[in-house]
Amino acid sequence: MQGRNPLMDYINLEAGKCSYCGFCEHACPTLRDAPLRIYGPRGRVYLAYLFSLGEAGASAAREAAFTCLLCGACVPHCPAGIDVPRLMRALRSAVTRSGKGASQHLKPARHASRQA
Repeated sequence: MQGRNPLMDYINLEAGKCSYCGFCEHACPTLRDAPLRIYGPRGRVYLAYLFSLGEAGASAAREAAFTCLLCGACVPHCPAGIDVPRLMRALRSAVTRSGKGASQHLKPARHASRQA
């Protein structure tokens, strides 16, 4: 099939496994520091899925991907076996390759409890 994008296919298949149970949420350090659901693994996975379907913009997907610490604390809690750090790396690549807002990447998140 012409026009298939293996990276977007991976994002769609991996994020599509999520049942949004929330078991991962308590382990996420960025969710503890910024208690908006979009900053938890469940919100990030959902945005990745929407982005793969073309239903979420690059700006929202970029924020979801680049605010993840990629620490993997959520992974052992996921009954679907989603490797969220790997998924977020793929999402970072997809957003960058889309050329939409790629020059305005957010800096990767730092643990908010560290203040200068």
